[in-house]
Amino acid sequence: MKRLRICGVILAVICFFVTYLNIMRRRSSFEILVFVIMFFFSLAIYFIHMKVSKDMLKNALAIHNGVHTESIFRFGEDVITLEEGKIFMEFDYNQIKKIHDLKKLYVLMIGKQNGIIVRKDSFSVGTFHKFKQFIERKCKNIKK
Repeated sequence: MKRLRICGVILAVICFFVTYLNIMRRRSSFEILVFVIMFFFSLAIYFIHMKVSKDMLKNALAIHNGVHTESIFRFGEDVITLEEGKIFMEFDYNQIKKIHDLKKLYVLMIGKQNGIIVRKDSFSVGTFHKFKQFIERKCKNIKK
């Protein structure tokens, strides 16, 4: 998401600059309009993450009747279990397709759009380093 925001800023600056040059050179209004529209789209790219985050929070609260519940993941020898309020799910390690190692998060992707997000500082038992070794042992043939 950070890379997308950076691209949005770069595109916005370029569009703003090109629009300014087109206005100064008295180009056609259509060219100016195209770059103004591109400028606003690039701003939308920059701010889209806020909308996505709000929607995710709204959906989570709707599932649990307005209560923000704690998600508890247990990584067993055979399966990963998730407890979130009244919801209980199990995942096999072979369902993990990709791992994203971010600055503060470790994301285990299950499919293209679903994933288990683990904060690196959120372990009540063990450490992140041991967890990472455990996951790498369980999921040997995945993309990192």
